[in-house]
Amino acid sequence: MSGSSIVYFYHSRKYPILILNNYEYKIETRKADKSFWCCKAKDRYRCKARLLSWGKTLSVKTSANHNHPPDFNGSFEKCTPQLLNVEYLETFPKYRDTSHLN
Repeated sequence: MSGSSIVYFYHSRKYPILILNNYEYKIETRKADKSFWCCKAKDRYRCKARLLSWGKTLSVKTSANHNHPPDFNGSFEKCTPQLLNVEYLETFPKYRDTSHLN
Protein backbone atom coordinates (compact mmCIF):
# COMPACT_ATOMS: atom_id res chain seq x y z
CA MET A 1 0.00 0.00 0.00
CA SER A 2 1.33 3.42 -0.90
CA GLY A 3 0.17 6.91 -1.75
CA SER A 4 0.84 10.58 -1.18
CA SER A 5 0.46 12.05 2.28
CA ILE A 6 1.25 15.34 3.99
CA VAL A 7 4.04 15.00 6.53
CA TYR A 8 5.01 17.84 8.87
CA PHE A 9 8.46 18.92 10.01
CA TYR A 10 9.71 21.26 12.69
CA HIS A 11 13.13 21.89 14.19
CA SER A 12 13.86 21.06 17.78
CA ARG A 13 16.99 22.46 19.39
CA LYS A 14 19.38 20.52 17.18
CA TYR A 15 17.62 18.21 14.73
CA PRO A 16 14.45 18.13 12.64
CA ILE A 17 11.37 16.33 13.95
CA LEU A 18 9.02 14.59 11.54
CA ILE A 19 5.31 14.25 12.35
CA LEU A 20 3.19 11.53 10.77
CA ASN A 21 -0.29 10.68 12.08
CA ASN A 22 0.38 12.79 15.22
CA TYR A 23 3.46 10.74 16.14
CA GLU A 24 6.86 12.45 16.35
CA TYR A 25 10.03 10.92 14.92
CA LYS A 26 13.67 11.93 15.32
CA ILE A 27 16.61 11.03 13.09
CA GLU A 28 18.30 7.87 14.28
CA THR A 29 20.85 7.37 11.47
CA ARG A 30 21.84 9.05 8.22
CA LYS A 31 23.40 7.06 5.42
CA ALA A 32 24.22 8.86 2.14
CA ASP A 33 20.93 10.43 1.00
CA LYS A 34 18.74 8.28 3.28
CA SER A 35 17.55 9.02 6.81
CA PHE A 36 16.37 6.41 9.27
CA TRP A 37 13.91 7.81 11.82
CA CYS A 38 12.82 6.37 15.17
CA CYS A 39 9.86 7.29 17.32
CA LYS A 40 10.71 10.20 19.59
CA ALA A 41 9.28 8.13 22.48
CA LYS A 42 11.71 5.27 21.76
CA ASP A 43 13.46 5.50 25.11
CA ARG A 44 10.43 6.41 27.21
CA TYR A 45 8.13 3.60 25.98
CA ARG A 46 10.64 1.34 24.24
CA CYS A 47 8.69 2.09 21.07
CA LYS A 48 9.88 0.24 17.97
CA ALA A 49 8.19 2.41 15.29
CA ARG A 50 10.57 3.36 12.45
CA LEU A 51 10.60 5.31 9.18
CA LEU A 52 13.02 5.53 6.27
CA SER A 53 13.14 8.63 4.06
CA TRP A 54 14.97 9.50 0.86
CA GLY A 55 14.08 12.12 -1.70
CA LYS A 56 10.31 12.54 -1.73
CA THR A 57 9.64 9.01 -0.41
CA LEU A 58 8.86 7.92 3.13
CA SER A 59 8.72 4.24 4.06
CA VAL A 60 6.81 3.16 7.17
CA LYS A 61 7.88 -0.09 8.82
CA THR A 62 4.61 -1.93 9.41
CA SER A 63 6.13 -4.67 11.56
CA ALA A 64 6.98 -2.14 14.28
CA ASN A 65 3.91 -0.28 15.52
CA HIS A 66 3.69 2.33 18.26
CA ASN A 67 2.95 1.00 21.74
CA HIS A 68 1.68 4.35 23.10
CA PRO A 69 -0.88 7.02 22.15
CA PRO A 70 0.05 9.81 19.68
CA ASP A 71 2.42 12.29 21.31
CA PHE A 72 2.25 15.47 19.21
CA ASN A 73 0.44 18.21 21.17
CA GLY A 74 1.88 21.22 19.38
CA SER A 75 0.46 23.47 16.71
CA PHE A 76 0.76 22.53 13.06
CA GLU A 77 0.94 26.26 12.30
CA LYS A 78 4.61 26.23 13.35
CA CYS A 79 5.37 23.16 11.21
CA THR A 80 6.43 22.92 7.59
CA PRO A 81 4.14 20.64 5.55
CA GLN A 82 5.59 18.47 2.80
CA LEU A 83 3.80 16.16 0.37
CA LEU A 84 5.64 12.83 0.25
CA ASN A 85 5.04 9.48 -1.36
CA VAL A 86 4.38 7.18 1.62
CA GLU A 87 4.82 3.43 1.29
CA TYR A 88 4.32 0.71 3.87
CA LEU A 89 6.92 -2.08 4.14
CA GLU A 90 7.13 -5.10 6.43
CA THR A 91 10.90 -4.60 6.80
CA PHE A 92 13.52 -2.15 5.58
CA PRO A 93 16.46 -3.19 3.43
CA LYS A 94 19.78 -3.53 5.25
CA TYR A 95 21.93 -0.39 5.38
CA ARG A 96 24.34 -1.80 2.81
CA ASP A 97 21.53 -2.94 0.48
CA THR A 98 19.57 0.25 -0.22
CA SER A 99 20.81 0.83 -3.78
CA HIS A 100 17.47 -0.27 -5.26
CA LEU A 101 15.79 2.66 -3.48
CA ASN A 102 17.42 5.29 -5.72
